[in-house]
Amino acid sequence: VVLPIYGTHQEENARLFAGHNGAVLIEKGTDTGHKLAQVVKDLIEHETKRKNLGCRLHELLPRAKPERIVEIIEALLEQ
Repeated sequence: VVLPIYGTHQEENARLFAGHNGAVLIEKGTDTGHKLAQVVKDLIEHETKRKNLGCRLHELLPRAKPERIVEIIEALLEQ
């Protein structure tokens, strides 16, 4: 469940994940606390939905290889 900060890049990211079935987006202004509660309750009650969201999100954001993490850190240290 994603509640992005309105007016930031988080909205675009959240829409991307939700559009690819990797997250449930709660939007400011159109959704309510009641909707958030309904979404959370639904996910608690439906294990398959939770697992499917997790699998899709993992596909959208695969884990970085340890070598790549080291490369990124080294590049940042050189700056």
